[in-house]
Amino acid sequence: MEKKKQIRKKYLIDKKSQLKCIAFVAAYILSYILILNLILYFPILHTLSSNDASLIEQENAAAMFLSLETNYLPAMLLLMVFFCLHTLIVTHKFFGPIYRVKVLLKQMSKGDFSIKCQFRNGDYLFDLQYSFNEMVGSLNSLLKEISQTNTKSSLALSEIASELRKDDFVKDQLIQKINAIQDRIKKSDTSFKLTP
Repeated sequence: MEKKKQIRKKYLIDKKSQLKCIAFVAAYILSYILILNLILYFPILHTLSSNDASLIEQENAAAMFLSLETNYLPAMLLLMVFFCLHTLIVTHKFFGPIYRVKVLLKQMSKGDFSIKCQFRNGDYLFDLQYSFNEMVGSLNSLLKEISQTNTKSSLALSEIASELRKDDFVKDQLIQKINAIQDRIKKSDTSFKLTP
């Protein structure tokens, strides 16, 4: 069966962060355009405003100025728009996976550990997907181990309660069973490294 292509419906997934990236790209491009304009226009404007330049030199400078204004500047502005749109697409491929992980973490915080992280083709941060799935697998294993320990401990406590109801239950047997339960609980506690 062929996999259905996953399509995100919004390009601004993390609006604030993505717009910040686009603003940075726009600022870099504007800086580049300003510096390039200074390099290109300064000699022309200097010639046009100079009293020492001949009429032919000023005419050539004016023609070059008009040529730059009609060809170069619109092309630079179009490139800036293109790069900003391209940045939107690229950031979409970064922030989409991050958004997906946030959604899955919310599910996990509600106790759902049956999830699996899957990014779209073309997304970045695939190592995050693998790490996340590995973490969820480890958590599932630990939760199963804890569940088994709790089940065994519950059964042992039920057995102790049942034996206590009988008259022939020996104190030493009770202590042994309680110690065995405590050992299981300690063993299950050491498999977690929790910080307070």
